[in-house]
Amino acid sequence: MYALIFLLWTGLFYDAPPLPEVLPPPESFAADEREVILDFMNVTDETGISNSRKLAERRSRYKVKKSFQAHPMHWPGITWDKEKKDGIYRVVQIVWDDADLSGTLDLRAFSSLRFLFIFKHDVSGGGLSKYTAGGGTEPFRLHLPENSSLEVLVCDGAGLSSLELDGQKQLRHLSCEKNPIRNFDLSQLSKLEFFSCWDCPAENVRFPSAKPKLQSLSLSGTCCPPETVYGMKKIKRFGWCTKSVLPADFPAYLASCTELEFQDISSPALDFFKNRSLVFLTLTSLPSLTVLDLRDSEKLEYLEITDCPKLRRIILPASLRPDLCSEDEAPLCTVLENIPTEEVEFSDGTVLSLKEFLGEEVELE
Repeated sequence: MYALIFLLWTGLFYDAPPLPEVLPPPESFAADEREVILDFMNVTDETGISNSRKLAERRSRYKVKKSFQAHPMHWPGITWDKEKKDGIYRVVQIVWDDADLSGTLDLRAFSSLRFLFIFKHDVSGGGLSKYTAGGGTEPFRLHLPENSSLEVLVCDGAGLSSLELDGQKQLRHLSCEKNPIRNFDLSQLSKLEFFSCWDCPAENVRFPSAKPKLQSLSLSGTCCPPETVYGMKKIKRFGWCTKSVLPADFPAYLASCTELEFQDISSPALDFFKNRSLVFLTLTSLPSLTVLDLRDSEKLEYLEITDCPKLRRIILPASLRPDLCSEDEAPLCTVLENIPTEEVEFSDGTVLSLKEFLGEEVELE
């Protein structure tokens, strides 16, 4: 859902030291890692455009032909750090965004890599990458470090059809949104705190057998039975995009969540009676939902409802009535689009027209 925003909040980026005044000689950098990166940069797609050119064009301050011929410390998106044990510089972070990369990036020898970002902000075609079977372009493949110290992996929209996670025992943050990946094996990721396969055709997600430490979880498709989520007590942010029917009491098992998002769910009812911690709620394309009762969600600050054609009743806590908000209190931020609801009810019996609730001017007859 909010992979990059979550990263900014939690500070999961590498705090790179300043560049030395005198750059170390190229031979001070791990030779195997330099060769892997340079080989990958030389891979071209069917139009003859290389990966290095794609990345350089995304970063205007780099010259296309020279970006990966320069000193390794000046390579776009690459952060090196000096190993104390041998004095060799190794890659600790890679940040490549909005480039349609081709070929195989083999990072199995990158033992010091801790942060890996290879993603696209905007992906056409209903959310899934263009790198699907029969797409005509060489797919992008990724081999992660073996016995690695990798902590953060963001590969949203990268075009991956599979992702092997063996050995990634230090991984805390994994976001694979908008990839044609069907199976995710998280069984060895005991430290995982954030996982998102939003907008993937996921059919199976295997979670660790021990109680997961997940705090943020975004699911897609029919990846697991609803009961799988019931025991995850530490989750604060949860989302599910699926055309399946969830049990009406499903939100009750997420009572500790502050953020919930549901999309495409066919359930005619979702009960939020126990969701007293809820702050953000987003509902998109719920074709059968008829009533939304949030009377117990007094901490609610953001409500977004879009494309719910049968939703005719919305019930909110009396404390969220616009006329009861003091000058120091921010009113409920509301986005309501393509719903037939004409009125909003409150737990104290007050009823406001939708225009009154949204603060729009009411035309006098």
